[in-house]
Amino acid sequence: MQYFLATSNRVKIHEYNLYGLPYEGKAVPDEPEPYSSVEEIAAYKSFKAGAGAICEDTSLWIEGADVGVLVKYLEHDLYEYIGRRTSFIVALSANDGILNRVFRAQVDGVIVEN
Repeated sequence: MQYFLATSNRVKIHEYNLYGLPYEGKAVPDEPEPYSSVEEIAAYKSFKAGAGAICEDTSLWIEGADVGVLVKYLEHDLYEYIGRRTSFIVALSANDGILNRVFRAQVDGVIVEN
């Protein structure tokens, strides 16, 4: 199976190529995502993109805040959370045409000043 990174984000395609990942990016139209867990969103995106699609989604947990998968809308306001515990979560979903496999990684830390 030939896999491709399914995204409409050209910066994301460039970043994957910088790290030597052998996948060619394939632009796919932006679609509304379900408001759900990061794993379910990644799986939904790769299902919609079809066989061979690898899709990614991210989430940010911040102590005492409701951020989650909406992190892209709050990136300029993170200074409000300096000193709070946090977890950055990434999910990759690979659609082989039969199964959608979801891989999850998490990094824990504390929000600090830029």
